Parts: sequence; structure tokens; C-alpha cells
Amino acid sequence: DMARRLKITQNASEFVLSSPPDPSDVIYTDFQRPGKTTFHAVVGYSLIAVLFLSFLPLVIAISSIASLEALMDVLPLFRLIVTQHPMIRDVWNGIVGALVLSVLMSIMPSLLVFIIRRCFLLRAEGWVQQFLHQWYYLFLVLFVLIVTCIGQSVFLSWRDVLHNPVTVFAFLVKNLPISTKFYLKYFPVQWTSKSIALTRFPNLVSFLVYRTFTNKERALELSEPEDQDYYGLGGRSARVSLLVTIALTFCSLSPVICLLAISNFAWNRIVWGYLLVFAEAKKADLGGVFWCTQLKHVQYALVLYAVFMMGVILQRAASYGPVVVTILSLIPIAVSCHQFDTTFQWEFLAFRDVMACDASEEKSSDMKSVSRYAQPELASS
Repeated sequence: DMARRLKITQNASEFVLSSPPDPSDVIYTDFQRPGKTTFHAVVGYSLIAVLFLSFLPLVIAISSIASLEALMDVLPLFRLIVTQHPMIRDVWNGIVGALVLSVLMSIMPSLLVFIIRRCFLLRAEGWVQQFLHQWYYLFLVLFVLIVTCIGQSVFLSWRDVLHNPVTVFAFLVKNLPISTKFYLKYFPVQWTSKSIALTRFPNLVSFLVYRTFTNKERALELSEPEDQDYYGLGGRSARVSLLVTIALTFCSLSPVICLLAISNFAWNRIVWGYLLVFAEAKKADLGGVFWCTQLKHVQYALVLYAVFMMGVILQRAASYGPVVVTILSLIPIAVSCHQFDTTFQWEFLAFRDVMACDASEEKSSDMKSVSRYAQPELASS
């Protein structure tokens, strides 16, 4: 830690010191390529923006097909299903929208990693996962939470939105209480996806395919590891952060969502406790980067909760008093976020802790030397 803080020359960009990744996690091919320039970074962020604009109409379309009643005016077939086949209607309204949205969002990590690897020079797989964690979480919040809540209201009233972009917030506040039913269905879909991940069927399919033209040992080697874009620490951490954000956002509008979230995290503990230890390839440890990033995401979720509740209370309250209280609640959240970024030095070990570690090591070594047994007959005279 002390060496990493040294200023070797006056030019801060001449020597850049950082903690090295695990040797098995280094992307050695990146050292053979010339360093990425600002132009590459601009291209990378531009591609991420294009990716967002490409997925936006798809997510809006999914939000519009989540209910069969909304499709009755489009095709007569859906009207027939709604009126004569109530079981199909209930199944469709229950899981189709959440399932299709989950499948669509599962494609996002691979596309983001494709952009990250070609436009940003990170030189370690763990750092790629960290970069993915931050952007994937942002995309999930925008698409799964905000865009899905707004639904097709903005699409149908796009002229009003262009004339006054603030109306997007009005659409969001109006549709937020109605959207609770969708997210109550979204959590059970996540249980299903975790159960499917427990089977590791992509690796099984790969093994069976490779087994047709090679031996068993080689097929097993080729079928591992699992897809790190989706099943890596970055993708999983982002999806967990999203579920926490959804639970915090709707905990007041629909308290039962807290029970669904708790049960989902308990199931995650069982599934990932098995996969990470006994089945999957060992992931690189960055020393708590993903955990601290998730804590920051929880703080962002509290900001979203306060803002959304402010809009809901403003729409329903008889006076502005509750709205003022909600606005004031943003102050301690902002202070907490600032303290987390400035006060808590989790990346470095404090000097006092270093001295305590040295003292404990010396004490343990003294105890070992005292408790060591030597046979008197073999001891030197």
C-alpha cells in the first residue's frame, strides 16, 4: 500500500502504480497490443450509447406485450384467447413479459464485454468484470426498472415528451404503482433462472457436442469454463444489485415484494454456494471491489426510492408537507454517499492496522518458538 502511494516523478502519468491482479487472471495478449487511446474510449462509449438506443424499442415492445388485454386491439386472435381461454391468459400475463425481458437482458453482458475488450485496455479479466458490473447495472436499472415502468406511455405520447422532457417523470410516477404487479412476477422468473443455472446445461450441451468427435477428457476440457460474460462476477453482481434496487423501490408500494426478494437471495445463496465452490471455475478475487460497488448501488437505490416516493406523494398527498419531508430525506443519503467515497479507505490498509498485524505475527512467532519441543538428547551442548 505504501509503495502504491509513492510519487516517483513529478509527472503523475509517467509512473502509474496499482495493485497487480492474480497472474492467472492477466490478459497477456493486451500487453502485446499498443495502448488504447482516447479515440478508442470515445468509440467504446459511443457504441454503448448505440447499444442502449437499440435495446430501447425492444424493451418498450416487451412492456406492451406483457398483458394480453393490451394486444386484443392488435390481433383478433388475442381477443379470442382472452375470452375463451382464461388459463392461457393467466399464464401469459403472469410470466411471458418478465421471462422475455429476462432473456433479452441476458444478451446484454456479451455485447458489453465485446465492446469493452475492443475499445478499452484493462489487461485483467477481473477488471473487465468490474467494468461490466458498473455498466450492466446501469442498463438493467434503465431498462428493467425505469423503461418498463414507463411502458409505452412515452412511446404513444412522444410529441409531448419532445416538447417537455420533464413529462417522462410524470409518466413514471403515474405508472409506478401499477407496475408493482409486473415486478412481483419478475422475482419468480429469477428463481427459475437460478434453478436452470444449477443444472449447468450449457456446459452439458457443449460436452455432449465435443464428445462426438473427441475423447471424454478433451471434451470436458473444451466445455469448461462457463460463460464468464453472463455467469461471471460482474454479471451476477449487477443482477443482484438490480433485484435489491427493485425491492427497495417498491417496498412501500407493495411490501410483499420484500418477502420475494428475501426468498430469492436465500435461493441465490444455496445455488451459488454450490456452483462457486464445487462446480464452476475459480473466479479472480479483487479484494472486495464487487462488494463495495454493490454497496454504492444500494445507495443509488435509496436515491431512486426517495425520488419515486416524492413523486407518488406529490400526486396523492393533500398538502406539500410530506413532499418536503421526502426531499429532506435526500440529505442524509447524500452525506452517506459522500462519506462512503471519501471517509472509508477500504482499498488501503491503515497504518495502525498494519502495526497490529505485525504485532500479532511477532506474538504468534514467539509462541511457536516457546512451544517448540526439542528432545534433550539431540540438543546441542
